[in-house]
Amino acid sequence: RDYKVTGVQTCALPIYPSEGTRIPLWAKALALEDASGKRTVIASLDLVGIDRATSLAIRQSPALIKLGLNASNIVLNCSHTHTGPVVGHNLETMYFYGEEEQRKVDAYTAKLVRDLVALIVNAVQTLAPAKLSWSVGWENYGDRKSTRLNSSHLVISYAVFCLKKK
Repeated sequence: RDYKVTGVQTCALPIYPSEGTRIPLWAKALALEDASGKRTVIASLDLVGIDRATSLAIRQSPALIKLGLNASNIVLNCSHTHTGPVVGHNLETMYFYGEEEQRKVDAYTAKLVRDLVALIVNAVQTLAPAKLSWSVGWENYGDRKSTRLNSSHLVISYAVFCLKKK
């Protein structure tokens, strides 16, 4: 399930309040349940990051506990976009705005928590049989003689997941 992320303050420089949405940002949630009934949720957020208080407010939500989800079984992954909204107190050491802007950030954060909890609830409630497979991909970034790795090539590995409905 998808959720559109919109905000009141961007993380981009120069620092100024958002004037609208240029490129939509999203949150997505994938609920998984094994044969024994154990559930895990992976949520991806197009945000630079979230603070611990926001993470706990989502992962320890009574609505998610009621569904049998433990906070330790919920992964919140941020894409680290620099054009997304400020959330909670995550970037307060970078932004020095007044009380009015802080109230906007607080209101946005509260709405984001409610919406993400609803997104995760929906993902769990719409679980369907599926097959999950995975592999490892590799990228070779060519000649990098100047890297600290003292290697002529920089090779990056990444996980590739495939989820297909049964």
